[in-house]
Amino acid sequence: MRIHFLTTKLGKASGGAIYDQDFYNILRKKFPDVKLFDDEFFLNMFGNTGQGAGLIEFNDFYKKYADRLYDCEYLIINSRLYTRFVKTNLNRILRKYRNVRFLVIHHHNNYMNHKGLLYIIHRHFEMRILKKATQLIIPNQYVIDQLKKTYQLNNIICLPSSFEKKKYEISNLNTGNILFVGNIERRKGLMYGLKAFHLFSKMNKNYKFRIAGKFDENDSYYKKIKDFVAEKGLSGTVIFEGRVSDERLEWLYSHSDLFLFPSLLEGYGWVMIEAMGRGVPVMAFDNSAMPYTVKNNYNGILVDNLDWEKMGNSIVRLLSDKEMLKKLQQGALKTYEEVPSKATLKQQIESFIETWE
Repeated sequence: MRIHFLTTKLGKASGGAIYDQDFYNILRKKFPDVKLFDDEFFLNMFGNTGQGAGLIEFNDFYKKYADRLYDCEYLIINSRLYTRFVKTNLNRILRKYRNVRFLVIHHHNNYMNHKGLLYIIHRHFEMRILKKATQLIIPNQYVIDQLKKTYQLNNIICLPSSFEKKKYEISNLNTGNILFVGNIERRKGLMYGLKAFHLFSKMNKNYKFRIAGKFDENDSYYKKIKDFVAEKGLSGTVIFEGRVSDERLEWLYSHSDLFLFPSLLEGYGWVMIEAMGRGVPVMAFDNSAMPYTVKNNYNGILVDNLDWEKMGNSIVRLLSDKEMLKKLQQGALKTYEEVPSKATLKQQIESFIETWE
């Protein structure tokens, strides 16, 4: 069986990338000849070093390479690649390759990151991919509910995100650390988190806010973040860890009292579950997928969307109430116990691909 897997790259860059890596690895065990078409493949093929390749270049790559790309029985793509198909006539492609089963892994609606005209444009091209899919593979219930309600899409199979399910003991109490994990980008809402921490730090000088995640020193949003930290005199208490090793991340999770996650949009929120697995309660805004994971006063605290002052005051109350903190830690661990394991996902994917034969 000829299977092609199309993505940007696999690995640990995000929860979605980890999921796609797991899916691909399971697929390869069943079908060793499955072909991976990632960005590195295209850049190498066309003699590009990877510097400066953008939307136009990749659209040209995908069109030029279409015959080989679609020469398969199953084409599996990550929906985030919808921008690569802007110049592609999908109706003509699907007519030409009518025997191809077009499977799309969809983690969240990316168009919701945009506003105004960009929102409309991105929604059009992203939904074009989803509506053309033979089947949508979605790892989380929030996105499924969203698509069924808004677009009446029903060609969906849920293969939920999964975790190692290691056993962790609670050791994170009075650590003096609040943690954020995620790339420093506007969608993650870090500025709101910093404003909340600044309010909290006026009343409690003993905590540090550790930020673990990739950043670009030339990015305007990162510069705005750094300016705020300097302006408010937080340089000694806000620690930019950068992209960290697995060992360092493990230390950060196990040495934090609270996971502060002020993201503006999540399809799932992988890092919230990772934090809960270590007994770290989560504080987040009540938006997108957050209430699907964070249960107020059980495993964390949900705050009215974008209300950073309320978030700051909630940090003050929680970290001064050790009994409540212990209760949320226990709830966090129980939540982690209930999420699917890697073994469960493997079984579900294997059962799914058995139907292809």
